[in-house]
Amino acid sequence: MLKIQFERRNIFEHARYRGLTAIYGHIGFNQMRESWVVFSRAYPQLALIDDPFHQIDPNPFYLEPEHLLYFVPEPEDGGMTDEALVQTVRQLFLIARDNQLARIAFNGAPNIGHGYNYQHNLASDDIRTRLLVGTICAEYTAQVPINLSFFLTSLSNVFLRNFPRAIRIQ
Repeated sequence: MLKIQFERRNIFEHARYRGLTAIYGHIGFNQMRESWVVFSRAYPQLALIDDPFHQIDPNPFYLEPEHLLYFVPEPEDGGMTDEALVQTVRQLFLIARDNQLARIAFNGAPNIGHGYNYQHNLASDDIRTRLLVGTICAEYTAQVPINLSFFLTSLSNVFLRNFPRAIRIQ
């Protein structure tokens, strides 16, 4: 069974739990840096890493067995193509299957072409969210069925705006 849950919260809150946490973004003068600093202080093996998107190797990084972090760096021009998003979701399923994980959390990735037009960005994010959820469902049915909880979480309301309730696939 696959259960996809949608949340408005910091991805690093999920990274404290066993399973696979995939984190898209970059470290700059942003909230991601603040969240990383707080999170990394709790794990001695991460204490000396300033930028996990460029310093973590191998990827995924094993905090301990069944507790993995997977960092997806944001390209310099921002956003992720549809093809790159689909490939990322496939990779998450492969990692989960190979490590017999029952939990994936991902903060998603905006589409390329975000700009200063708020309405355009909202519409783009809504289309991207539907593509992401469709890809998760398709990859789940294509893989060997496993019991899996997949959390999509964002500091914005993008996931909840599009999917106010969890989705279950038997």
